[in-house]
Amino acid sequence: MNPNIMEYEKNGVIPLKPISNRYEIKELIAPLLGGQLYIGKDMSLMRYVFLYEIPVRQGVPIEPYIQKIGKVMQVSTHTQFLHILDVEMAEEQVRIVLTHREGCMFKQYTGRHSMTFQEAVAMIVQFGRVMLDAAEERSMEFSLHPGNIWITDDQKINVINSWDRPAERQRLSKELVALLLQLVSRSSVLPSDGQRVEAEFRKHLNGLPASSREAVISTLTNAWNGRLSLNAFIQNLQHLMQGGAKESAGRGVTPPPERIRRAPVIQEPSPQKKPIEKEREAEQIPDEETEEKPRDRRLYRLSKRLWQGLGLAALTIAVFIGVFTLLIQSTDSKGKQAGSAVTPTPDRQSSKPSDTSKPSPSSSSKTSPTPSKKPSEQPSPSPSPSADPPAQSGGPVSVPNLIGLARDAAEKQALANGLRFEFVIEVNEMAAGNVFKQEPAANETAAKGDRIKFWVSKGPQ
Repeated sequence: MNPNIMEYEKNGVIPLKPISNRYEIKELIAPLLGGQLYIGKDMSLMRYVFLYEIPVRQGVPIEPYIQKIGKVMQVSTHTQFLHILDVEMAEEQVRIVLTHREGCMFKQYTGRHSMTFQEAVAMIVQFGRVMLDAAEERSMEFSLHPGNIWITDDQKINVINSWDRPAERQRLSKELVALLLQLVSRSSVLPSDGQRVEAEFRKHLNGLPASSREAVISTLTNAWNGRLSLNAFIQNLQHLMQGGAKESAGRGVTPPPERIRRAPVIQEPSPQKKPIEKEREAEQIPDEETEEKPRDRRLYRLSKRLWQGLGLAALTIAVFIGVFTLLIQSTDSKGKQAGSAVTPTPDRQSSKPSDTSKPSPSSSSKTSPTPSKKPSEQPSPSPSPSADPPAQSGGPVSVPNLIGLARDAAEKQALANGLRFEFVIEVNEMAAGNVFKQEPAANETAAKGDRIKFWVSKGPQ
């Protein structure tokens, strides 16, 4: 037995599971980062899975590798990272069981589908948001090489191996630019320098307004050359595309029909069906459309009953309020009648002070008349309004990272964090219009309402 595996069985945190007959390999998909990716079937739960088998190299400790996979299993909650379901081991290989999703490898997708620049950007921006979300919980040291990307049938980018660190690490923003270029060009060959990347992108920007093209090219080349972080790249790209869409709508410009229409999927002819297709047909999975009709009817009946119940409840509440209002009015009228019945008594009592209000000649020099008091009729004086409370300083907020953002995006980000701002335009190597410096620095703590200052590049002279 492999000595590395024996050592791990003694000291490992996760108990080892030998490779069993629970998972059956159905079809090879492609080689993947030193291993093989298969479509398999969980014979216990009767569901399809991905089986990723990686050989165990002699002399390489297996314990850290399994622990790294275990950490990914604990934080693998984002939908666009294939979830790890199980791990099995043998003397010479590790088998990782992943969630199966309908789709194809990235290279196959680009060969079969034609996309406009706007559609490809929407796919990349959506995936970039997921990565920014996931960065708060997990390490992002994995490869975005096309060979590690799975595209689902609903056009979502999925990462297959999210735990192995690539040999040549590149910025995530540059890898996303590479994926975007391959989506629009339908080519797996990438240019070697930034100028060729720019020239290749220009071929596919005809659908954008002329005023937005240069800004988009600047953002893409800056990300390719490593001058933009992932956050800055995604925000800039989204802002530019939204601005271009508004400008096109304002001018009444619509892209030509051939840009909107999707190219048909090219299906390669095969003389015989694959084993997995035969098995799926044998299972006789019911058609989803036939199930949706009775399901829709049930939902309609439930919603109808819900609205009827709500209407009855509203009617009951209205009747209760009406009865309650009538009771209050009848009580008030009875109180007024009772008050009118005892009015003679206070008149007889008030006759005494009215007599004393006319002083006699003999007593005018000794006593002065005292006015009668009616505490029940005079309203008590209302308290004077209190002074406004002193202004309180805002709570602590985190200073955002504005470096690499466009000026208007930086202003919006500062306001969103509750900070005021001021900016200075200076000559700098950064692309014109982008922030290259800020005070205070990112992630520092400031009071809400404090001022943040940033410097906007005028471009190199």
